Parts: sequence; structure tokens; C-alpha cells
Amino acid sequence: MNGQDYGSGLLDQAGSQYLDQMGQPGGVMPSMGGRGPGMPGQQQMSAAQQQQMQQMQQQQAQQQAAQQQQMQQQQQQQQQQQQAQQQAAAQQQQQQQQQQQQQQGGGMPGQQPGQQPMQLMLVNVPPNVHAGEQMVVMTPTGQQYMVVVPQGAGPNSQFQIAVPRPPEPSMMQYGQPGAMPPGYGGAWPAPRLRA
Repeated sequence: MNGQDYGSGLLDQAGSQYLDQMGQPGGVMPSMGGRGPGMPGQQQMSAAQQQQMQQMQQQQAQQQAAQQQQMQQQQQQQQQQQQAQQQAAAQQQQQQQQQQQQQQGGGMPGQQPGQQPMQLMLVNVPPNVHAGEQMVVMTPTGQQYMVVVPQGAGPNSQFQIAVPRPPEPSMMQYGQPGAMPPGYGGAWPAPRLRA
């Protein structure tokens, strides 16, 4: 009985040691399990950093896009201003041309149809007057008109304007109908007004 007890005691000790040894890995495993969740935590941190980086990149891209839009808007505004200035300048030129045409032709008084017959008068341009400048013209009826020398007519050249025909039916004695009598059609430069 003593031998059996002794043997059983050895077995019990061996079994307890074996259980202790088997328990050691079990004790290690919880610690490893405690370390295991730490790895996903690091991955989560890196993912959060990536999200922050992506957000920063998106913000930078949005800022750059906003700056580009502002630049484009400024360029469009400048182009619109330039176009408006060009249109205004073109309108001014058209108005000036219309005024010049009226002064050269239809803008003179007494030219309405049915009121007074008109005729073409040849005007001599003085040597000191150039195209686009104003000059005073004396008509056969003794009236003075301010006219603008048309383009293409320079100093010492001639151009025609429409003026009222004088009532005297004695134009034939000077030659062909519509010809100017001697002494008429004189012209001299108008005083230049400087703004």
C-alpha cells in the first residue's frame, strides 16, 4: 500500500507539473491576446492618418479650384470690360462718322425735299486743310456752311457737296447747267477749336 501510495504520489506530482506546464501556454495566450488587439489599433491610427491626409488633399484641391475660378472670373471681367470699351469706342466712331456725313451732305439746313432745289457744288480744299478737318464753304446763295473734308480729299484737291440752288435762272450763261459762276464756291479753313 505504501508503494502504491508513493507511486500515486509521483503520478500526482507529475500530473500537476504537466498541468502547470500546460497551463503556462494558457497563461501566455491571454497575454498574447492582449497584445494582439494592439496591432489593429496601429492599423486604425494609420487609417485615420490616411483619412486626414486625404481630407487635407481634398481641401487643397478645393482651394486651388476656387483660386482658379476666381482667376477665370477676373479674366472674364477684364475681357468684358475691354469689349465694352471697344464697343463704346466703335459707337463713338460711328456717331462721329454720321455727324461728318450729315455735315458733308444731308445735315445742312434747307435740304428737305420740296422746299428748295439742290445742286452739287465743287469745293476746292485749301493747301493747309487735310481730310477729316473742318472748313467753311460759301454757297452760291451767300450762305456759309461748315463742312468736313472727306477721306481721300487732301490739300489742293476737290470734293462735291449738295447746296441749295440759287433762285436766279441765269446759270446757263456760265456754261453747262450746274456749273458754278466765277467767284462762287470759295472756301477757307475754319478756325480750329482745341479742347
